Parts: sequence; structure tokens; C-alpha cells
Amino acid sequence: MVTFNQPQRELIETLIVKECEQDEAFAARYQQELQRRESNQDVGFFVKNLESVQGDERDVMIFSTTFGKNKENRFFRRFGPVGARGGERRLNVAITRAKCQVYIVGSMPLHEISTVLQSSDKIGAQVTPSGYLQLYLAYAKAVSDSNDELAQQLLNRVCTQGSGPVRTEGDKTESPLEEEVRDAVLRFGYQLECQVGDSGFRIDLAVVHPDPLKGYVLGIECDGAAYHSSRSARNRDVWRQAILEDRGWRFYRIWSTLWWSKRAQELERLKRAIEDSIRSTR
Repeated sequence: MVTFNQPQRELIETLIVKECEQDEAFAARYQQELQRRESNQDVGFFVKNLESVQGDERDVMIFSTTFGKNKENRFFRRFGPVGARGGERRLNVAITRAKCQVYIVGSMPLHEISTVLQSSDKIGAQVTPSGYLQLYLAYAKAVSDSNDELAQQLLNRVCTQGSGPVRTEGDKTESPLEEEVRDAVLRFGYQLECQVGDSGFRIDLAVVHPDPLKGYVLGIECDGAAYHSSRSARNRDVWRQAILEDRGWRFYRIWSTLWWSKRAQELERLKRAIEDSIRSTR
């Protein structure tokens, strides 16, 4: 389960504990789900706020949107981190944690979230994070209502954003090689983010699918001389990549020696890898 903020996460966890105290059968099943593993990987139930959920994936996710009208029946456009600058990326992280299905629980009046749905214009670069939130919730409702025509219309509006590569705020590279690869991907016309993930599971570059709702399509690792000379680094990367691939990630590795010596061939291989990954997710 993913919540919009930490207070809601804590409230849900408190309510679950209370239910466990009142219902022994529920408590037993809850403990079983917390500890569930498949292929020696943790796939147990969790409740996390969207700032801390990156890197976690489950077959089914519950997305709790928190906000609604107050006691005076008034609705304020205050959405916490997902409504702040860069909130569309937090939203993208939250809704792409599910491999198969998303359940959305919320009480927000859809047409009061932003003004995007009231306009017939194509989505431009100035759309706000709350606009993306409104579009996603409208798309989810259209899918739930089996309104395929409306769902496709909403996707088409989002996919027409911009006319060229867009660099996200997550563009801070850690080496000259990463910087060159990042710029090459942008020239290909794809969006990407740098240093995605946390601690030992950080990925150098993550290419975003042309359909924003499909999240990342390819992880790119850039390795130099230090990697070649360190057996522990290689072993750690093999272990990390195996875990992430088991959770649905596709990887592509770029070696600095080949990048510097055979640039044209490496650029073509990189472009082909991205295109192949996109085709495999359609």
C-alpha cells in the first residue's frame, strides 16, 4: 500500500494493529502476508508513504490518496509532496509500484483537483503536478468504468507533451561517462532520470517509457576502470542486478573503454536496446 504522506501511513498502520488485537484470524493472516516470500525474495505486505516506496514492487498495490472535503464541505488543493514541484515524478513512482493491478482509495472530488480536465488543449510543459494527479485519477476512473475511448483520449493528451527530449530535475550524474550517456539518450528523444533508487539499489540512469504510466523501461549502468579492478564491486552488482531483474527491471551496461573507443557503434547499440525494451512492454 502506498499513501500520500507519512501521517496517513501511520494512521493505517495503527488501524491495522487495532484490528489485529480484535480479530485473531485477521492477525494471523496479516503476519503471514508480512512474511511472504517468493523465489527467496520479499513480496510481503507493506504500508509506505510515497517518499519511501521507490524500488519496491508488488503484483497488486493499493494507492490511498488521503485528501478530501473538510467538515465544512470545502476542498483545498493541498496535496503534500505529490502537489509540490517535481510531484509528478513522485506520482509516477507510486503508481508504477504495481506489476499487475492498482486499487485507488480516495474521496477527492475529481473535477476540483485542478483545471486540466476543463481544458480541451493538449498538455503543455506548464502542466502542474496537481494536473498530472487529476489526469491520472481521471484515467483510472475511465479504465474502471470500461470507458476505453475516454481512457485513450486522456493518454493521448499526456503523450503529446512537448516536441523533443525533456530533461527532468533528476539529471545529476556522478561521472563524465554518465553525463555523456544521459545527453545521448536525450538526443534520441527519450526522458530519463539519474541515480534512481536508494543506497545499494541505485541505478545510474533510468529511461522513462514514452507512455508515462508505464514508468521506467530500461536501467543503464555506466562502468569504468574502478569497476573492472574491483571483484567485490562486480559481485555486488551481479547480486543487485539479479534482484532488480526479478522485480521486472531490464538492464543495459555501458563500458567506458568501448564508449570512448567505439562511440558510433555504442550509440547505435544503446538506441537499439532502448527501442527493444519499449517494444517488449507494449
